[in-house]
Amino acid sequence: MDGWASLGEMGPWGTTFPTNVRLLLSELNEDQWIDRVRTTTSRPPMPWYNLRVMTDDDLRAIYRFITSLGPGEKPAPAYLPPGEETTHPHVLFPANPPQPPRTGRTRSARISDSADPLVHRGRYLAQVAWCNSCHTEGYAIQTGEVPEDDWLQGSTLGRNGAWGTTYATNLRLFMHDLTEEQWIERARTLKTRPVMPWFALNEMTEEDLRAIYRYIRLLGPGGVPAPDYVPPDVHPTGVYVIFPRPAKK
Repeated sequence: MDGWASLGEMGPWGTTFPTNVRLLLSELNEDQWIDRVRTTTSRPPMPWYNLRVMTDDDLRAIYRFITSLGPGEKPAPAYLPPGEETTHPHVLFPANPPQPPRTGRTRSARISDSADPLVHRGRYLAQVAWCNSCHTEGYAIQTGEVPEDDWLQGSTLGRNGAWGTTYATNLRLFMHDLTEEQWIERARTLKTRPVMPWFALNEMTEEDLRAIYRYIRLLGPGGVPAPDYVPPDVHPTGVYVIFPRPAKK
């Protein structure tokens, strides 16, 4: 596991590495996996709070898919406590990322009252597909404890790498300017700068894309646009995550 295969994530918590999930699940049965998800927390930036709201059906589907691949490769590098350096490439997280006041995970009345099942599916996807973790200010650092009416309004936390510095879009404003069909077409053809996983969005089912659209549209426009993209030769201001540059050949 060399180079990018052992990319660490360094922050105030120390340095963590993504677990080899194929090895992990080879040591658990299906029910043990579900119990682990429901009861275990983890160091950042693993979004355990998103995984915890997954349905049993989806957790079983993940388990069965991963175990069908079989165990592979070696364990990830060991966790390093704060202050210890790593020889592996790593993402450097700021000590004080932007975050709104912690006010609890209150439900939006607009969503609760909706009779459209796709709206509720969209809410679920906003949590488990990691939309909130990037596009909601403070969501990851507050382990999801952000009022729903504040979700998906973009973030001022930059992601700085070889591509420049990008910011998570205010999806509430973005969707307000698109029809449902325009969103589907956009999602199918989108290619953009890191760290947005556009390749995952390209693979979503049409039903799930419609669900995301209807959910965000029902939340309504809110907030302000995210900061503008900053090119690689310009030093960003504010708070940002630093990604390692690939080694020059």
